[in-house]
Amino acid sequence: MKKLHTLVLLLACTLAVGCSSGGDDPIDDPKPTPTPTPTPTPTPSDPTDADLANYKCPTYVDNYVSIADWSKRSQWNLANVHDPSVMKAADGYYYMYQTDASYGQ
Repeated sequence: MKKLHTLVLLLACTLAVGCSSGGDDPIDDPKPTPTPTPTPTPTPSDPTDADLANYKCPTYVDNYVSIADWSKRSQWNLANVHDPSVMKAADGYYYMYQTDASYGQ
């Protein structure tokens, strides 16, 4: 019984010390520091004119008739991406658009 009283007293002291307001709590700042807005990287208004004027298209053969049948679809891989287009927007990001369709189906 004496051990139980000692344990209860120890627990009460621990709670009293741990829950006291010692004044160490930080004071909430009524005016939070504003987060700076990132400055966007300037890009030319039309960065693709010169690139388009000097563009050379690929010279490889782009014919997939030999694997066009539905039964050979496992061989399509990237041949199934049609009309890919890549553009660099004024925001500096590149965007890619394409369609995904089977040949002759």
